[in-house]
This record gives sequence, C-alpha cells and structure tokens, in this order.
Amino acid sequence: MKIAIGLTLWIVLMQLYDFWSTYFVLTHGGREMNPVLLRLQDFLLRLGFRWKWLWLVIAKTWAILVLSMGWYFSAWAGDGVYVLGVLAGFYGYVMLGNYRAVKEVRK
Repeated sequence: MKIAIGLTLWIVLMQLYDFWSTYFVLTHGGREMNPVLLRLQDFLLRLGFRWKWLWLVIAKTWAILVLSMGWYFSAWAGDGVYVLGVLAGFYGYVMLGNYRAVKEVRK
C-alpha cells in the first residue's frame, strides 16, 4: 500500500507540473503538440465554449479520474500498483517532453 500511496502522490505532482508547464509554454508562444488535446480544444470551440483554458481543465480532470481508478484498483484488487506504475511511467515521459518545451521557450 505504501508503494501505491507514493506512486499516487508522484502522479499528482506530475499532473500539477503538467498543467503549469503546458500553461507556461502556451502563454509564451508555444503550441500544444498532443493531437487528442488539439481535437478537444477545437471541438469545444465549435460547441461555442470560449474560455481559452477549458480543454486543459477537462484534460486534467480526466487524468484525475484515471488516477482515482488506479487508486481504487490498488486498494481493492491489489493489482492497481501495476496500473499506477504504468501511469507514472507514462506521465514521466510526458513530463520530459514538457520540461524540454519549457526549456526551449525560456531560451
């Protein structure tokens, strides 16, 4: 269970960094590279939603729901540690890309 708690906290911290780094890069002239998020942004604009950051809030909310499912499986099924480990690895890869993008924008 301690591993699940540690992985969950790590993923939450990565989510916070993901939100901040995405916001930072986009407000400094960068652009979103994730095609899924670009489609979500376009879809929301076509529906008439004009708040610029709604797509990012929806994406982070979805990520929290996925994290909650990983936590649930960890607490009740025992296999959730593997789910959380995969999520941590995936978000680590995403954060590496975000770190590089922030570094590029700061040049």
